[in-house]
Amino acid sequence: MVIDADTKLPIQSAIVVVDGTELSSTTDLQGQVTAAVGSGPHDVHVFATAHDYVSILYTMNTDLLVPLSRWAPLVSRPYFQGTMSAADFANLSAQGESLHVAFFGSSIPGSPLDISVPTLLGPLSPVTNLPSGLVIGIGQNMFTDQYKIYAPAGKRALWGFGGNLSLTALVGAPLLVGNVGNIDLQVLSQLLPLVNKLQAGAVVDVDVNSASSPIAASVPLNTLLRLRVTPTMPRLPLQDGKYLGGAVVIGGALDYPLGFVPLGITAGLSQNLRGKTTGKLLDPTCDTSGGSDPCATGKLPMRLAPQGNGLEGSSWAFLSLASNNLNEFSDSSLGLSALVKTAAEIHYVAPPAAGTTIDFTARGYMNLPGAGSVKLTKAKRSFTVSADADASTKMYRFRLSNHAHLNWYVWMPSTAVAGRAIAVTLPDPRALDASLVDPLQDAIGDDGQLGGPSALLVSVSTGDGSTYATVTGFATPRLDQLGASIDAFTLVSVPIK
Repeated sequence: MVIDADTKLPIQSAIVVVDGTELSSTTDLQGQVTAAVGSGPHDVHVFATAHDYVSILYTMNTDLLVPLSRWAPLVSRPYFQGTMSAADFANLSAQGESLHVAFFGSSIPGSPLDISVPTLLGPLSPVTNLPSGLVIGIGQNMFTDQYKIYAPAGKRALWGFGGNLSLTALVGAPLLVGNVGNIDLQVLSQLLPLVNKLQAGAVVDVDVNSASSPIAASVPLNTLLRLRVTPTMPRLPLQDGKYLGGAVVIGGALDYPLGFVPLGITAGLSQNLRGKTTGKLLDPTCDTSGGSDPCATGKLPMRLAPQGNGLEGSSWAFLSLASNNLNEFSDSSLGLSALVKTAAEIHYVAPPAAGTTIDFTARGYMNLPGAGSVKLTKAKRSFTVSADADASTKMYRFRLSNHAHLNWYVWMPSTAVAGRAIAVTLPDPRALDASLVDPLQDAIGDDGQLGGPSALLVSVSTGDGSTYATVTGFATPRLDQLGASIDAFTLVSVPIK
């Protein structure tokens, strides 16, 4: 059965390939197609126009539920647009400070696997080279006064943070000197702890449809970050023998079907005074002038907005993203390892008492695959995963994206479950239907340039016992509900040769 990942409605006329053979029938009005098959495992590929593609490999299931997300080039997708002037900051927190900062985004549906700076704050603007969701100014002069929010289709929440900061807090910061081509952890570790001084806001149940853009948006930043938590982090993971450079922690409401709505964010680095990464995160509020060792506590104090504006009663989720860089990955040496924690409630605790501890130390980060362990050969349309880098890996999600952001998601079990290394040859969608696009080919992107594809491999660990077999069938959770089951994952870019 093939369904729309957002509406949950059946998708008719989807093309299905089983074990290399295209089925003679496409999906019917109920999104279903049936074929006689022998004993497994089976490889199933599903294609539909105006949707991302999905493959489910090495499956022993004979009943599969396959969710497809809708796709359109980013430049043709609806977006929300708002403005903020210097006067709008006059009533926000820390009045009288000269630096104005606000940033906006959309809730991220389904799963934390797709979180990055672009998915949180939007793509870089070709005019300012800043994320489209960022507003920044000094005094009466606004460097950017307009924000755009690109939201995935369906019912979503728009969110934002904003306020005033002391200019001295960011003197020499990359954001102020125009060095923002690479939104790396050095930038984020300087900016994100200051979010504690801002105000938050959200607008829920926004219907993202095909209306012509821009859609007027106004996210009232009317909520103080009055809840205090302290994420406590384990030692950072290694990649090819070197510790990753730092971590970003995002806390927020996890609502179905709206998705994940950030309500607080912070970051920390792992670096001693000699510039060496030690794997131990420094408390960003700690004074390192006397040496970094006493500050290497792994604690990243942060503040959260309460769950208001229609988010009341949602679960809390906290994501720790360890990396050297949180941009879309373009270099095969880059990777990310993430931890996920949930909490039923976060209560207000009056200072000076300590806030709620969010303990990430018991689980620990997953090991990252080493360079060369995952390969994609364009000419042969094949990729391989030689072995599991971490024993807790339950499944993989391979994402092949063309330059226009058409995605092909390939789900497969860990090599331990498959009993072998994973080796896959991808069919050519153009041979099935001339209206389909092959993500392996060059495409015109949102930047107007012709560019080649990119590939990412996600290794997934689940904390509730969910397995590859259960999530690809009709049991709960399904693939489109997997987000709440994930307790850790890694993400690495895959070289294309």
